[in-house]
Amino acid sequence: MPGLWFLQALGAAVMWGLGYVLSERLFKAGISPAFFLIFLNLASVPAYVLFLGGAQGAARSAGLLTGDAGLAAIALVAVGTFVAGNLLIFSAVMGKNAAVANMVEVSFPLFTVLFAWALFREVQVTWTHALGGLFVLSGVGIIYWKG
Repeated sequence: MPGLWFLQALGAAVMWGLGYVLSERLFKAGISPAFFLIFLNLASVPAYVLFLGGAQGAARSAGLLTGDAGLAAIALVAVGTFVAGNLLIFSAVMGKNAAVANMVEVSFPLFTVLFAWALFREVQVTWTHALGGLFVLSGVGIIYWKG
């Protein structure tokens, strides 16, 4: 039986897949990726507040960030990278299509592994994880080569 983390990751993949297909339809209708992301983020705030457990959960997390300048800096850089990544992937979806753009995007675990090592000296994968990642990257290479 898979662990909860696996089911959550698979659920995220399902939600991302549906979201990308729907957002592609919006982009084809003329809505810009930047406007969609503004709308997405504004609509997301109430859901995230509920997920946090209300104001107490938000206050605890805010306290952690305001009490640790290093943690706050990491949070600001992370936000910047997610903003850039979202703009880039939605622009790629608009420029090609949701399926192909996201087949290339699935190469992000390679960069996760590289940044985990470069920034924190963490090895987050085993050789079997790395082998699976090579299969994913070979697919990305085929898409680039033929695409």
